[in-house]
Amino acid sequence: MEKYLDSISKAIISLGQYSWMDYAHLVVSIIGIIISAYAIKIAVNVPEKIAQRQDKIALFDKRFAAYEVLEKCVIFANVIEKCQSGVDRKTYIGFFAVAFFNGNTDIVESENSICELQQISAPLKHMTFLFDGISAYETQEISLALIELLYAVTANLQIESSKTKYVTVVKKFFDKHNENILNLLQSNKT
Repeated sequence: MEKYLDSISKAIISLGQYSWMDYAHLVVSIIGIIISAYAIKIAVNVPEKIAQRQDKIALFDKRFAAYEVLEKCVIFANVIEKCQSGVDRKTYIGFFAVAFFNGNTDIVESENSICELQQISAPLKHMTFLFDGISAYETQEISLALIELLYAVTANLQIESSKTKYVTVVKKFFDKHNENILNLLQSNKT
């Protein structure tokens, strides 16, 4: 019996000692933890980078939409500026139709033309938070001058003074902000 007790005590003592196999298991476990941590880091970073890229694309799209409206306003201002006084209102209606209403003169002469024009020019108002240095007053001034000109043309009242005001407001805004706007558009390309 003592022989059995002696062999049991030796077995218990040998179980408490580490062998090379125990160390190998420990090393493999540590390597597994490191690889898992690295995989988690990559799994978190990739969606974050994708989200940042999508935000950048969305910002560019909004900036570009606002710039396109501004470009329409500038082209329209350049065209009507070249018109001599006394040009009939039908000519201005045609210019409005081509610049803002896809050539549809019926929309220009409809009761909803001002509402339609406000919707078309809405991205101008967004310029205040899309581009640094542009104030809400400046974008509102363009929108109001454009709407006043449309009203003057459709009502056939004070077309020349409304035209002069619109051209002045748009050119002042464009001269002041165009370089900054173009720089931000170019720096935000993806």
